[in-house]
Amino acid sequence: MKKIRLFIAAFLGAFFIAVPCYAGNQTASATLASAVIVNARSYLNEATASFWSDAQLLVWLNDGTMDIFGRTHCVEDIESETLIASTTTYALSDPFIVIKAVIYNSVKSLRKGSIEHIGDVNVTLGEPSYWTQWENTVIVYPAPDSDAAGNTIDVYTVERPIEVAAGAAVLVPDQYDKALTLYIVEQALLRDEQYGKAAKVRSDYLAELDRYRTDFSAQPGPKEIR
Repeated sequence: MKKIRLFIAAFLGAFFIAVPCYAGNQTASATLASAVIVNARSYLNEATASFWSDAQLLVWLNDGTMDIFGRTHCVEDIESETLIASTTTYALSDPFIVIKAVIYNSVKSLRKGSIEHIGDVNVTLGEPSYWTQWENTVIVYPAPDSDAAGNTIDVYTVERPIEVAAGAAVLVPDQYDKALTLYIVEQALLRDEQYGKAAKVRSDYLAELDRYRTDFSAQPGPKEIR
Protein backbone atom coordinates (compact mmCIF):
# COMPACT_ATOMS: atom_id res chain seq x y z
CA MET A 1 0.00 0.00 0.00
CA LYS A 2 1.34 3.38 -0.97
CA LYS A 3 0.40 6.29 1.29
CA ILE A 4 0.75 9.93 0.27
CA ARG A 5 0.14 12.71 2.79
CA LEU A 6 -1.41 15.82 1.36
CA PHE A 7 -0.91 19.26 2.79
CA ILE A 8 -2.45 20.95 -0.27
CA ALA A 9 -5.39 23.27 -0.68
CA ALA A 10 -8.57 21.46 0.26
CA PHE A 11 -10.36 22.68 -2.86
CA LEU A 12 -8.81 19.80 -4.84
CA GLY A 13 -11.42 17.53 -3.31
CA ALA A 14 -14.14 19.51 -5.09
CA PHE A 15 -13.10 17.99 -8.39
CA PHE A 16 -14.28 14.65 -7.04
CA ILE A 17 -17.20 15.52 -4.79
CA ALA A 18 -19.05 18.77 -4.14
CA VAL A 19 -18.18 19.92 -0.64
CA PRO A 20 -17.41 23.16 1.19
CA CYS A 21 -13.63 23.57 1.17
CA TYR A 22 -11.19 25.83 2.91
CA ALA A 23 -8.20 27.47 1.29
CA GLY A 24 -4.88 28.55 2.73
CA ASN A 25 -1.75 26.98 4.14
CA GLN A 26 -2.25 23.31 5.01
CA THR A 27 0.96 22.73 7.00
CA ALA A 28 0.49 22.08 10.71
CA SER A 29 1.08 25.12 12.90
CA ALA A 30 4.27 25.43 14.95
CA THR A 31 2.31 27.00 17.82
CA LEU A 32 2.54 25.01 21.03
CA ALA A 33 -0.67 23.85 22.67
CA SER A 34 0.48 25.58 25.86
CA ALA A 35 0.67 28.89 23.98
CA VAL A 36 -2.88 28.47 22.67
CA ILE A 37 -4.04 27.81 26.25
CA VAL A 38 -2.29 31.00 27.41
CA ASN A 39 -4.12 32.92 24.66
CA ALA A 40 -7.41 31.39 25.75
CA ARG A 41 -6.77 32.47 29.33
CA SER A 42 -6.17 36.00 28.05
CA TYR A 43 -9.66 36.00 26.49
CA LEU A 44 -11.07 34.62 29.74
CA ASN A 45 -9.20 37.21 31.85
CA GLU A 46 -7.71 34.44 33.96
CA ALA A 47 -3.91 34.56 33.92
CA THR A 48 -3.47 31.50 36.14
CA ALA A 49 -5.57 28.40 36.66
CA SER A 50 -8.12 29.23 39.33
CA PHE A 51 -11.43 28.10 37.81
CA TRP A 52 -10.40 26.43 34.53
CA SER A 53 -7.51 23.98 34.88
CA ASP A 54 -4.85 23.60 32.21
CA ALA A 55 -5.83 19.95 31.87
CA GLN A 56 -9.44 20.87 31.09
CA LEU A 57 -8.41 23.54 28.59
CA LEU A 58 -6.17 20.98 26.88
CA VAL A 59 -9.14 18.61 26.54
CA TRP A 60 -11.09 21.37 24.81
CA LEU A 61 -8.08 22.15 22.61
CA ASN A 62 -8.10 18.58 21.34
CA ASP A 63 -11.89 18.66 20.92
CA GLY A 64 -11.50 21.87 18.94
CA THR A 65 -8.86 20.31 16.72
CA MET A 66 -11.27 17.53 15.82
CA ASP A 67 -14.03 20.05 15.15
CA ILE A 68 -11.82 22.17 12.88
CA PHE A 69 -10.54 19.14 10.97
CA GLY A 70 -14.11 17.92 10.46
CA ARG A 71 -15.51 21.28 9.40
CA THR A 72 -12.67 22.45 7.15
CA HIS A 73 -11.11 19.25 5.79
CA CYS A 74 -7.83 21.11 6.32
CA VAL A 75 -5.59 18.01 6.36
CA GLU A 76 -6.14 15.27 3.80
CA ASP A 77 -4.53 11.94 2.96
CA ILE A 78 -4.46 9.71 -0.09
CA GLU A 79 -4.10 5.98 0.41
CA SER A 80 -3.45 3.88 -2.69
CA GLU A 81 -4.63 0.27 -2.67
CA THR A 82 -3.84 -2.36 -5.29
CA LEU A 83 -6.95 -4.23 -6.40
CA ILE A 84 -7.13 -8.00 -6.00
CA ALA A 85 -9.33 -10.18 -8.18
CA SER A 86 -12.74 -10.95 -6.62
CA THR A 87 -11.91 -8.78 -3.57
CA THR A 88 -14.18 -5.85 -2.75
CA THR A 89 -13.01 -4.74 0.72
CA TYR A 90 -9.77 -2.87 1.45
CA ALA A 91 -8.68 -1.72 4.91
CA LEU A 92 -7.23 1.77 5.32
CA SER A 93 -4.18 2.09 7.53
CA ASP A 94 -4.70 5.49 9.15
CA PRO A 95 -7.67 6.81 11.14
CA PHE A 96 -9.83 9.23 9.19
CA ILE A 97 -12.94 11.34 9.64
CA VAL A 98 -14.52 10.82 6.23
CA ILE A 99 -13.74 9.42 2.78
CA LYS A 100 -14.17 12.19 0.23
CA ALA A 101 -13.63 10.31 -3.02
CA VAL A 102 -12.25 7.13 -4.56
CA ILE A 103 -10.40 7.32 -7.88
CA TYR A 104 -9.90 4.17 -9.95
CA ASN A 105 -6.66 3.72 -11.90
CA SER A 106 -5.87 7.44 -11.47
CA VAL A 107 -8.45 8.49 -14.07
CA LYS A 108 -11.96 7.41 -13.10
CA SER A 109 -13.93 8.80 -10.17
CA LEU A 110 -16.05 6.01 -8.71
CA ARG A 111 -19.63 6.86 -7.80
CA LYS A 112 -20.65 6.70 -4.16
CA GLY A 113 -23.14 3.99 -3.27
CA SER A 114 -24.07 2.29 -0.02
CA ILE A 115 -23.92 -1.12 1.62
CA GLU A 116 -27.55 -1.75 0.68
CA HIS A 117 -26.81 -1.23 -3.01
CA ILE A 118 -24.04 -3.80 -3.41
CA GLY A 119 -26.52 -6.57 -4.14
CA ASP A 120 -28.26 -4.41 -6.75
CA VAL A 121 -25.25 -4.52 -9.08
CA ASN A 122 -25.96 -7.27 -11.62
CA VAL A 123 -22.35 -7.82 -12.70
CA THR A 124 -20.54 -9.62 -9.89
CA LEU A 125 -17.07 -9.23 -11.44
CA GLY A 126 -15.77 -6.43 -13.63
CA GLU A 127 -14.27 -2.97 -13.46
CA PRO A 128 -15.28 -1.21 -10.22
CA SER A 129 -17.79 1.59 -10.69
CA TYR A 130 -18.97 2.32 -7.13
CA TRP A 131 -17.58 2.62 -3.63
CA THR A 132 -18.94 2.67 -0.13
CA GLN A 133 -17.51 2.64 3.38
CA TRP A 134 -17.75 0.23 6.30
CA GLU A 135 -15.87 1.26 9.44
CA ASN A 136 -12.22 1.73 8.42
CA THR A 137 -12.55 -0.05 5.08
CA VAL A 138 -13.52 1.03 1.59
CA ILE A 139 -15.65 -1.34 -0.48
CA VAL A 140 -15.61 -1.23 -4.29
CA TYR A 141 -18.03 -2.99 -6.60
CA PRO A 142 -18.47 -4.76 -8.92
CA ALA A 143 -15.63 -6.88 -7.52
CA PRO A 144 -12.50 -6.56 -9.68
CA ASP A 145 -12.14 -9.15 -12.42
CA SER A 146 -8.79 -10.43 -13.69
CA ASP A 147 -8.39 -7.41 -15.99
CA ALA A 148 -9.01 -4.91 -13.17
CA ALA A 149 -6.77 -6.76 -10.70
CA GLY A 150 -3.42 -5.02 -10.28
CA ASN A 151 -4.90 -1.59 -10.93
CA THR A 152 -5.17 0.84 -8.03
CA ILE A 153 -7.74 2.90 -6.20
CA ASP A 154 -6.72 6.22 -4.62
CA VAL A 155 -8.81 6.86 -1.50
CA TYR A 156 -9.05 10.54 -0.55
CA THR A 157 -9.69 10.96 3.17
CA VAL A 158 -9.87 13.72 5.76
CA GLU A 159 -7.33 12.88 8.45
CA ARG A 160 -8.43 12.24 12.03
CA PRO A 161 -6.12 14.14 14.39
CA ILE A 162 -4.35 12.50 17.30
CA GLU A 163 -4.39 14.08 20.75
CA VAL A 164 -1.58 16.50 21.51
CA ALA A 165 0.09 17.24 24.84
CA ALA A 166 0.57 20.74 26.21
CA GLY A 167 4.22 20.80 25.16
CA ALA A 168 3.52 19.69 21.60
CA ALA A 169 2.64 21.81 18.58
CA VAL A 170 -1.02 21.97 17.62
CA LEU A 171 -2.10 20.08 14.52
CA VAL A 172 -4.28 22.71 12.85
CA PRO A 173 -2.67 24.90 10.16
CA ASP A 174 -1.59 28.24 11.57
CA GLN A 175 -4.49 30.18 10.03
CA TYR A 176 -6.74 28.30 12.46
CA ASP A 177 -4.78 29.12 15.64
CA LYS A 178 -7.24 31.87 16.51
CA ALA A 179 -10.24 29.67 15.79
CA LEU A 180 -8.81 26.98 18.06
CA THR A 181 -8.39 29.56 20.82
CA LEU A 182 -12.00 30.71 20.39
CA TYR A 183 -13.26 27.12 20.60
CA ILE A 184 -11.55 26.69 23.97
CA VAL A 185 -12.96 29.99 25.21
CA GLU A 186 -16.49 29.03 24.17
CA GLN A 187 -16.32 25.72 26.02
CA ALA A 188 -14.91 27.41 29.11
CA LEU A 189 -17.73 29.95 29.14
CA LEU A 190 -20.32 27.21 28.72
CA ARG A 191 -18.89 25.39 31.74
CA ASP A 192 -19.23 28.65 33.72
CA GLU A 193 -22.84 28.95 32.44
CA GLN A 194 -22.07 32.24 30.67
CA TYR A 195 -24.31 31.29 27.79
CA GLY A 196 -24.67 34.71 26.20
CA LYS A 197 -20.92 35.26 26.00
CA ALA A 198 -20.43 31.70 24.80
CA ALA A 199 -22.89 32.25 21.95
CA LYS A 200 -21.00 35.36 20.84
CA VAL A 201 -17.68 33.53 20.90
CA ARG A 202 -19.28 30.66 18.97
CA SER A 203 -20.31 33.11 16.28
CA ASP A 204 -16.78 34.52 16.17
CA TYR A 205 -15.36 30.99 15.93
CA LEU A 206 -17.51 30.07 12.93
CA ALA A 207 -16.77 33.42 11.27
CA GLU A 208 -13.04 32.77 11.71
CA LEU A 209 -13.40 29.43 9.92
CA ASP A 210 -15.42 31.04 7.14
CA ARG A 211 -12.61 33.49 6.42
CA TYR A 212 -10.92 30.69 4.47
CA ARG A 213 -14.01 29.07 3.01
CA THR A 214 -14.61 28.49 -0.70
CA ASP A 215 -18.01 27.02 -1.48
CA PHE A 216 -18.05 24.50 -4.34
CA SER A 217 -21.56 23.28 -3.56
CA ALA A 218 -22.92 24.75 -6.80
CA GLN A 219 -20.64 22.55 -8.88
CA PRO A 220 -22.05 19.24 -10.13
CA GLY A 221 -20.81 16.15 -8.33
CA PRO A 222 -21.25 12.42 -8.83
CA LYS A 223 -24.76 11.17 -8.20
CA GLU A 224 -25.43 8.51 -5.62
CA ILE A 225 -27.19 5.27 -6.49
CA ARG A 226 -30.89 5.52 -5.74
